[in-house]
Order: sequence, then structure tokens, then C-alpha cells
Amino acid sequence: MLSRSFYNFTHFKGAIVNLRISLLSTFIALFIFQAAPGQAQDAVPFSISGKAIDPTGKKEKEMTKKKVKRKGPKTHMQVAVLDIKSSESNEDLARALTAVLSAQISMLDGFKAISRNDLHALLSQMETAQLLGCDDVKCAVSIAKAAEADFVVYGSVEKIDDAHTFSITLTDPSVPQVLNRQNVIWRSEASGMVDLVAPYTKKLMLGEKATDYKGDLDLLAMDGAKVFLNGKEIGETPLAGPVRDLPIGQHSLELTKEGFVTDKRDVVVAYGQTTAVRVELVDVDSLKKIWQRWDFWTYVGLGTAAIAGGSVYLACGVYDACSEPAPDPTTLSFEAAVPVQNN
Repeated sequence: MLSRSFYNFTHFKGAIVNLRISLLSTFIALFIFQAAPGQAQDAVPFSISGKAIDPTGKKEKEMTKKKVKRKGPKTHMQVAVLDIKSSESNEDLARALTAVLSAQISMLDGFKAISRNDLHALLSQMETAQLLGCDDVKCAVSIAKAAEADFVVYGSVEKIDDAHTFSITLTDPSVPQVLNRQNVIWRSEASGMVDLVAPYTKKLMLGEKATDYKGDLDLLAMDGAKVFLNGKEIGETPLAGPVRDLPIGQHSLELTKEGFVTDKRDVVVAYGQTTAVRVELVDVDSLKKIWQRWDFWTYVGLGTAAIAGGSVYLACGVYDACSEPAPDPTTLSFEAAVPVQNN
């Protein structure tokens, strides 16, 4: 009986000691948690792979709740760039313009374009094959919400007679409203429209700040041609040097010279660069049909005179017409070709 009581007392004493140790451990843990809250937050189970990691690091289990997203400070405004809308005949040009537009936006400080491939991946469940080529604010808002974009840029390119129209629009989907729009009528080769994208992207995204962006134009052409820039005569070739400090974007260039076809074209001035333009004027006579050219009739006249001279020479050789009159045909006599024998 005594031994049993001693055993119970000893067991009870050991339990009290264990309880004290447990309380002490809890106190120390709470002290550490209050002293270093940042470390306790870092210990939150999280994995990009979608797995929850046990704080002890001994076991892992699949997360069944929504994955936690961590967002640091925002350094770039996300811009969704939609496909440039066009007719079937201009699809290749539209794709090229879209690609360059996305690249130019990403090159600007503070902006990052959401690429076409990324948009397709993000919006694949929205049947966006048609949405990606839209050109109105309502459509832009729908895409911006799905892509979590701050801005949306859309545009179009169309061929009208001998010119192309190029338009790009910047929208704020949170309002929603159009913030800026740039329109260009291009009258030169369609391939040159790719050069338009860089300056007009700056005008679209930077607004009034882009009005201070300048570039130069260097002209190479034959001497003696009058030069008109944006309808104003600026001199005669050769110019003293490049035309300095032109606003970036499209400019109209015209060269005229007597006897040559007037050359009219659109050129693009890029920010901080010198655009070199070479113009070869075409001789008017080179475009005329052969019988419309003055030199053709000159050669014809010389040929006719040569033929006439040859006829006169032939007549002089046969009849001696250049020195004596020709004999009467009735008095002509001929000698026998065979010799006559004398008896």
C-alpha cells in the first residue's frame, strides 16, 4: 500500500515538471514571435508549384484552397495591344504593324505590352479570336478586365484609292474612355508604314511630351531641283545640309525640276535620328512612247535624207544625171555583145 502511494506521488511530480517545461517552451515561443514578426510571416506555407509546405519542413501536402498571389510594388503599366484590324488584302501589313507596336510600347519607360500570344493564352476561354481584332471601347474594356491590363491599345489600317490610313487608339478601361488617338494618311509605299509606328507610339503613349521630340532629314538628289517640305519651299538642291529639328512623324516631301517628273512622297522623321532620303527624278522624255519623242523624228528625218541621197547617187551613176541631161529613150543604141566577123 505504501509503495503504491509512493509510485502515484512520483508520477504526479513528474507530470508537474513536464507541465512546467511545456509552459516555459510556450512562453519562449511567444517571445520569439513578438520579437521577430517578419520571420513569423515568412514561415507561412507557400509554394509557386501550388503545394503547401509544412512549417517544420517535414511534410508537404497539395493545396486545396486558392493559390496565394504575392504582388510587389508595381513598376510598369500593363498595356494590352490588340491586333491591328484590316481587310484581307492588308493582313500581312497589319500583323507587322501589330508586332512593331507591341515592341515600341515595351521600349517606353513605365510601360509593358502584353504580347499577342499572352493575350491569346489569357483569353482562350472567352472565344477571343474576334475580340483580339476589335476597334471599340466596349470591346477593349472586356479584354482589359480579363487580362488585368491598365490600358488597351487598338487600331486599324485600310487602303483607300492610292493611299493607306493608319489609326491607333489608347483607352483607359477603368473609366472607360479614349485617352488619345493618332491618325495618319500615308501616300507612299505600304512597306514604309512600318517606320510610322515608332514616332506615333510615342505620340500616343506620351501625349504632349512627344511634341518636344525632334529629328533631322537629309536629302540626296540631282542639282537644280526645287524642294518643298510640307508644302513650303525650303531651297534648291543641293541643300546646305540636313533639315534640322523636325517634329517626329510623317512629313510631305516634293521635288520639282523643268523637264523632269515631279516627285511627291511621304517620309518619316524618327526621334533623335537623321532620316536619309534619296530621290532620283525621272526625265519626262523617257516616259513618252517612241513616236512621241523629238529624237525619234530626228532619226527618221536623217534616215529619209540618207535614203534620198542614195537614190540621187544611183541616178548619177547610171545616167550621169548630175552633169548632163539624160538622153531621149528613143535614140538609145546598144552595141552587140558578140564581135562581128569581117569577110
